[in-house]
Amino acid sequence: MRNRLIVRQPPRVVLDEETVPLASQAVRNPADDLVTPHRQPKLSLRKGARMTTTTSDPTTTEIEDRLAILELIGRLSLTIDAKDWAAMGQLFTDTVYHDRTSLTGGEPYTAPVAQFVEGWRQTLQNMDAVHHQITNHVITLDGDQATCAANMQGIHVLTNASGGPMWTVGGRHDYQLTRTPDGWRIAGLTFTLQWATGNMNVLTLAMAAGQS
Repeated sequence: MRNRLIVRQPPRVVLDEETVPLASQAVRNPADDLVTPHRQPKLSLRKGARMTTTTSDPTTTEIEDRLAILELIGRLSLTIDAKDWAAMGQLFTDTVYHDRTSLTGGEPYTAPVAQFVEGWRQTLQNMDAVHHQITNHVITLDGDQATCAANMQGIHVLTNASGGPMWTVGGRHDYQLTRTPDGWRIAGLTFTLQWATGNMNVLTLAMAAGQS
């Protein structure tokens, strides 16, 4: 008897959409099995360990001190030229050492800041203009104390009938500085005259104008 190959079709399965949710009919993507959610690593301290905070960098602190001193001295020249005597007084300690004997003679002195500033006011208030340039700062830090050496040039202008209108001086400033609760302040100022040109009498004329 001749053999025959009989192929039977599997029974057809009919799905009822009302009983089988559409979401379950979606085809699964095998690649989904390869994707794992990103997990943040857990941070834990071993037993006995302590969390520490970073202390301030001494180099950073030194840079901040130097910048503060530079700005302080810059403010000094600006307040003098603006004749803002109240603001000038805020740049100094309560008492101030002052030495300009190379220009005026006499002796250095230490005075309350108000008296110190008043001396500047009497000298410069009646000038037509003053202009100070302070450059080439060399700062030495020592804890809460510091010194600064710098070049200084001061121009004094007063129109007058007795001579030229301008007197210019150049020399060196040496600052003594101290750190206070309000920041760095100037505790001492020494001016060493190196050269001068023009009509020095403008100082006398300006002071006389203030007294008249």
